[in-house]
Amino acid sequence: MAPGGRGQCPLVGDRDEVLQLPEGELRTDPGHGARLIPVLLKFVSRNSGFTEALASLRLFMKEVLAMSKVTFHHDGGLAEVVEAEPGISLMRAAVHNGVRGIIGECGGQAMCATCHVYVREPHLDALPGMSEDEDEMLDCTVAPRDDRRSRLGCQIALGGDLDEIEVDVPAGQV
Repeated sequence: MAPGGRGQCPLVGDRDEVLQLPEGELRTDPGHGARLIPVLLKFVSRNSGFTEALASLRLFMKEVLAMSKVTFHHDGGLAEVVEAEPGISLMRAAVHNGVRGIIGECGGQAMCATCHVYVREPHLDALPGMSEDEDEMLDCTVAPRDDRRSRLGCQIALGGDLDEIEVDVPAGQV
């Protein structure tokens, strides 16, 4: 694969060298910090231009640190916490991390309501307005609709004002 091609996150050093890191490898695993150190040491040692390597490291860490945190609360007190890249939907973050109870059958097109969640109070004001399609689909959810807290996870983009959000997952989606 070409440097910087799809599915790759390049760290650019001097002499036009590029160290390729598989996309998602360091972003979705909560323990990515421990795996990051040997990769970065190898990268820095391969590049004689320490300043350039350090600049690349700063950019990479800025991206890693910008991750959004989503807490999915389930019946019985169980909670699943995932980190996701800004711009990804809450539904995709759940599906990519195997969160129980979020299906996303339509792939994020607001056509199935299998990503229905109840947004917790402190985060409601940070949500974007609801579209007509989302409003209609929320009338078709298996779990009862809460007029204030019910939202489709596929319509909630993480990042910006939503760098952290907590939701309750209904007991059933289908």
